[in-house]
Amino acid sequence: WIWNWLDIAIVASSFVEIVVDVYEEATQFEGRNPVSGLKVFRIIRLTRLVKTIRLVRIFRFVVALRTLVTSILHTLKALFWALTLLGLIVYVFAVIFAQAVSDHRSDPEFPPLGEAES
Repeated sequence: WIWNWLDIAIVASSFVEIVVDVYEEATQFEGRNPVSGLKVFRIIRLTRLVKTIRLVRIFRFVVALRTLVTSILHTLKALFWALTLLGLIVYVFAVIFAQAVSDHRSDPEFPPLGEAES
């Protein structure tokens, strides 16, 4: 319920600011500060921050999801090294295979593939 009241307060403050801006435009207020238009952006930034904090608070209460995410974060280092090892193994076998093919092609004892089939 508290979050609903916070949302209502944010919307009401932005509504009041819009009404004040419209009133100032209607009365052609000469001493208007040109920076007042940035207030809207501040409120938008504030609402984004509040929504992020709200999401973090909700995330804190979901214990299973929190356990899952922390488990994934703790296994990222092991996953990185496993993928590095897998890439190294693939690279080594690629070099060995390329060397074997090169040796086979340069060996005069073995005929080229086209002559061996006929």
